[in-house]
Amino acid sequence: NLVLKNAIYEAMTEGGKYTVTDLMKQVPALDGLSNQKVNALVAQMVKANLLERIEEKRKAYCVKVVAVVDEVGEEEA
Repeated sequence: NLVLKNAIYEAMTEGGKYTVTDLMKQVPALDGLSNQKVNALVAQMVKANLLERIEEKRKAYCVKVVAVVDEVGEEEA
């Protein structure tokens, strides 16, 4: 599952919105998997804060979460 999640994450671009169906078409590693399996993987990634789930007009999209690194010096911390 970790390999599949990594393939999903790497295939996504910053700011892009993807449905599970979009991901299944774009990511070769997901070939042959059921929609339900891919949905479960995406749900795990949302729970791990790797993806964000957005609903627009009753359709679910996932967006890649980009880690924001605070540039705080050790003296300030």
